[in-house]
Amino acid sequence: ITIQNKKILIRKAIPGSDCELILSRNPSNHYIENIVKKIINFHNQLNSKLENSTFEKFENEINMLSTNFISTYQPDHDETQIIENCIDFILNNFKNKPIFERFSNGDFILRNLILHDDTIHLIDFEHGEKTHLYFLEWFRFFKFQASIPTNYFYKIIEKISNDNTILMSAKDFSDFYTNDKNDVSFRLLFEIKNYLLQCSVQSQNNKEQLDNEMKNF
Repeated sequence: ITIQNKKILIRKAIPGSDCELILSRNPSNHYIENIVKKIINFHNQLNSKLENSTFEKFENEINMLSTNFISTYQPDHDETQIIENCIDFILNNFKNKPIFERFSNGDFILRNLILHDDTIHLIDFEHGEKTHLYFLEWFRFFKFQASIPTNYFYKIIEKISNDNTILMSAKDFSDFYTNDKNDVSFRLLFEIKNYLLQCSVQSQNNKEQLDNEMKNF
């Protein structure tokens, strides 16, 4: 709301605890499975809000992301070739498939998922947007969790889910990752999006560190 020309953000307090804290306190296999199943079910509810879109709009979003990244990061020739090859692979992968978009909070991570009375609530919409790349939320979910050892987490995910995107995302942040072109291309797309997000919220002094992290990827 705006009061006397000042914008005021009103937040509704949500009781409960964030899932990262819950899992760090209860690291048993059974408890992790139970919580992650709830999170997957919640994410499926988000996907029930998918809206039909077009390949052209999907392509435009990815190309804009790629263009902004190349302008900001300034990759060398070899890196540019890798980026272009991966982008082409993803676009070809979606070319003859139904295309959807939906709203994403832009930060689907354990500490932004609040559990209360057996119900999951999502908080923190600072980076919210309508996007065709909602499936990248799972990469962010696994990249920014520190409660569970990554290999252990992947084995649990492998046991309870047959969703290819969830499995691929969990695997990419474990020792079970592969250099399969599909896995590498989607991981790169996520890292590009994450790099641009980090650049938008961090100072210019941190850009060198972000660049180095991107090169190491």
